[in-house]
Amino acid sequence: MNDMTGFTNSGYNAVAAVDWAQENYDIANEELSVSADDYCTIFASDALHFGGGLPFKQGVIPGLLDSDDWYSGYFRDVAGLSGASDPYVAANANREFFEIHGTVTATSHNGNNPTYGSVKPGDIAYFTKDSDPNGKAFHAAVVTAVLPDGNILYTQKGSMLNGDLNTRSQHILEDSGNFTVTFIHPKKDW
Repeated sequence: MNDMTGFTNSGYNAVAAVDWAQENYDIANEELSVSADDYCTIFASDALHFGGGLPFKQGVIPGLLDSDDWYSGYFRDVAGLSGASDPYVAANANREFFEIHGTVTATSHNGNNPTYGSVKPGDIAYFTKDSDPNGKAFHAAVVTAVLPDGNILYTQKGSMLNGDLNTRSQHILEDSGNFTVTFIHPKKDW
């Protein structure tokens, strides 16, 4: 990563994505690019697009002919089309999209710190309950910092600005049991 500009060879500005996330984590739900139940993923997608400059990926008819779309806001309410693609708004579809259009940098079981240096600010963290037989991600957040001790901070929609993964892990373990966090560095390859 070029520390002066934040641009990486991945085609988006990770530093600007982190800045956007930190500046907008507490915006009202109706101010996000689309309205849906999975605000955490919309927030992460908005950080990548509006903050980091990652362009939309759209087929000829978004959402109908190309399941490999990642977009928001266009074609809203036209001919019954949704305002966004599933990969833009749903955590598991978003993870699957960026597993194809990005690099899995690390995984963490129950919040244990992955190898230092493998996770970078601007990566997206996807949370999966180990008890889910389909391994579907239920949450997404933007990595905003990695501390010298390897602890990862992340920002998500709502009240979590630079939340500590180790601390949050204890709450997830108590509420949901064992879990895995997959970190992905998105890449513009379209």
